[in-house]
Amino acid sequence: YAQLRPRCSRCALLLPQPTPTETPPSTALCADCLRQPPNGIDQCLAAVSYAWPWPLCMDQFKFNAHTGWAGALANIMLQNPQIVQAMAASHALVPMPLHPLRLAERGYNQSLLLAQALRRAAQARVSLGKQHAVVRHNWLQRTRNTPAQHRLPLAERLRNVRHAFSAQQHADLQGQHVVLIDDVMTSGASAQAAAQALHEAGAAHVCVLVFARTEKTDPAATPDATLQFVSD
Repeated sequence: YAQLRPRCSRCALLLPQPTPTETPPSTALCADCLRQPPNGIDQCLAAVSYAWPWPLCMDQFKFNAHTGWAGALANIMLQNPQIVQAMAASHALVPMPLHPLRLAERGYNQSLLLAQALRRAAQARVSLGKQHAVVRHNWLQRTRNTPAQHRLPLAERLRNVRHAFSAQQHADLQGQHVVLIDDVMTSGASAQAAAQALHEAGAAHVCVLVFARTEKTDPAATPDATLQFVSD
């Protein structure tokens, strides 16, 4: 079960809980995203925070070949109405790619399995059309075999993934609404680089969709945390 909580629409970090009389819009941004220019991500959605019990589930799914987790994770993600809406409005689901060497070592791309499971589960819920939420595993490639991101500080993560992704320009991608799917977002550096590559290849809108988001701090525990809204 995923508890619905307000999140930044660009980086998916938790926002402070609104008061009973407040209704936060879907375009709410955290303070960091308000201060920074757009980064290629038009929308960012996460089902849960990366906290117990999800790290254990992610490790089993990602590293121990428990690929059957894909369906359960997809169903949890689709408990969020915003995720259902993003799926229904998309032309393509693009899984975060692995470098060929990493793929050969692991034997599967967990993001591709998650994208396929999401397509099946969403189809059962909202009857997606043939031209909506089509899984496109070859639209984005990882061109550099970069070190694992979780071992690096933020500045190095951003440098690490610079020019690490490539998206071919072709007619099918032009003007498309793309949902970029990954299992976990930590700093967001990989998602930014991948989203920028998709935009450069012609995508009109890129929504990043992840199962779990690593949180900086709990906004509710930060005395000076404020909920800031912007409109489209």
